[in-house]
Order: sequence, then structure tokens, then C-alpha cells
Amino acid sequence: MAGSGQSQFWGRARRWTRSQAKVFAPLRAAGSVIATVLQWVVFRGAPVKRVIWTILLIVGSYLLLYGLEFLFKLLFLAPPALDREQRETIRRLDEEKSGLKARPYEQSLATTVRTKLDGTSQEAKALLKFLLEHGETEQAQLLVPGVRNDKKAEILTECQSLALIKERKDRIENVGLYTYWRLTENFQEPLKDLLYAINS
Repeated sequence: MAGSGQSQFWGRARRWTRSQAKVFAPLRAAGSVIATVLQWVVFRGAPVKRVIWTILLIVGSYLLLYGLEFLFKLLFLAPPALDREQRETIRRLDEEKSGLKARPYEQSLATTVRTKLDGTSQEAKALLKFLLEHGETEQAQLLVPGVRNDKKAEILTECQSLALIKERKDRIENVGLYTYWRLTENFQEPLKDLLYAINS
């Protein structure tokens, strides 16, 4: 397993080095030019040798410099660069994980809702859970399990006094006035978490 891990590491290191080591670079070309000029001075009187050595020196010095640069980056630059990439990947994954765990509301809001819930009756909690599941509901349709009809008005008043629910009236012509109840908008998410935690 250790050998496999090392093989994978050096495979990544070689890929990283290839992406960083340019095949054509002005500095390496400059080295080839200097070597070529020197051999023209040395082989001043031998044209054929000068041509052959010119080609060999250009290609050889360029490849030698490329190889040295490749080895330097592979042995000394690739390991810390891959280590930084790995740490960055771990940090990003940790941030994504934290983001998934984070609630879509501030902790202060959760504390406010928890304080309100602590002072409510079990019937009020049942009403809040009903509204969580059914959304805005007309008062006559508030059929909350465990809550008697004669207690409904009292529980609605209890929740409304804590600003946990809101009332909306709708007058329909020739029919009458209807009252609808819904959860306070910004309390819905913390209520969902807290109520289901209470009942779990």
C-alpha cells in the first residue's frame, strides 16, 4: 500500500512538473546561443565541424537545461506544491461540509424562538407543528391532533401573543369573513428544527 501511495504521488508530481516546465523557454535558448558562439570561436577553421557542433550544442544544451529544470522542479518544487494543493482541497471540503451543517438562520434567531417555545403549552406546540406541515390554514380547518375545538381559540391567542403565528382575514362577498393562520415567516426554519427535536 505504501509503495502504491508513493507511486501515485510521484505520478502526480511528474504531471505537475510537466505542466510547469515549458518545452520552449528563452533562457534555455540563450544558453544554446552562448554555447554555439563559443564553439565557433574554438573551431574557427573547420566549417564542417562548426556546423555539426552547432547542431549538437544547440540540441544538447537545450535538452540538458530542460532536463535539469525538470529534475529541480520535480524534486524540490512539486512536493510542496502538491502539499499546498492537498491542504487547499481539504480546507475547501471542510468549508463545504460546514456549510451543509450550517442552519439557514442566525443562532440569535434560534435562541429567540427557543425561548418562546419554552413558555408554550404542548397544545400550542402541536398547533405550530400542524401549521409547519400544512401551511396557512383557515381557522375552521385547524384540526390539530390532541387539541379540543373549545381550546383552539385559547391556543391561537397564546401563539399569537408570542408572535409565533400571524392572522389574515379575508372577506368573501355574500359569504362571510374568514380567518387564516400561518407561522411567522422568519420563524419557520428554527421552529422546524426545534419542534422536531422536541418530538424526536
